[in-house]
Amino acid sequence: MLCEAIEAGVNYADAAAIAKVSNSTLSNWRNRGAELDALIQESQTPLELSQNDKAIWDFWQRFTAAEAQGAVNMATVVYNEGLRNPDYALKWLERRRSAEWALRQQHDVTTGGQAFTRFVIVPEDTVHGND
Repeated sequence: MLCEAIEAGVNYADAAAIAKVSNSTLSNWRNRGAELDALIQESQTPLELSQNDKAIWDFWQRFTAAEAQGAVNMATVVYNEGLRNPDYALKWLERRRSAEWALRQQHDVTTGGQAFTRFVIVPEDTVHGND
């Protein structure tokens, strides 16, 4: 139930509540899962895990897969909407590839006798007229 909520894009606190576990329990499971992941990745030989660690490792694998699948699901929605509405595609590019696509304003400034140029990313509501 928890991983299904995460895949749907629910935040950690709400996913924990849906699964009837505390935020701290979910945090502990996630932290221990990350530790086990690092140990397993670094190990040259198979690790002997306790039954509890095996359960947490299994949870960690399902949890991270659910997070990744949720991201794919939402990216697909954005992609499909971008095909119908170019503003969605532009917003995605501005956020995901801001170095190339975000709109900027150039400000030439002189202070203390030194001149420099400052670039400021234009807030989205200014660019798209959202008030």
